[in-house]
Amino acid sequence: MKNRDFYWELRKLKAPDGSRLTVGKIAAAIYCNRAHLGEAINHKPGRGSQTRRKMAAYLLRAHPGQAAQLLKTLGWNELGEIIPVASNRST
Repeated sequence: MKNRDFYWELRKLKAPDGSRLTVGKIAAAIYCNRAHLGEAINHKPGRGSQTRRKMAAYLLRAHPGQAAQLLKTLGWNELGEIIPVASNRST
């Protein structure tokens, strides 16, 4: 499963109604389709620049204590931008 660490961390969070937070509930909160949010989470090319920004803002607003860890597991910064992975090749 892609982003296993993200889903593991997500299971620890609670939605405002007290139930477990899911990708579907995040999608509803940011007015997005769950399938599209899943593509953005899995870094599908050409998908998700606005969705990543909306999700990052939602996590920072609704779950400020855990947002940094969730975004880090996805490889995103606080603005929802993908953090480039350092290349292992030497030049």
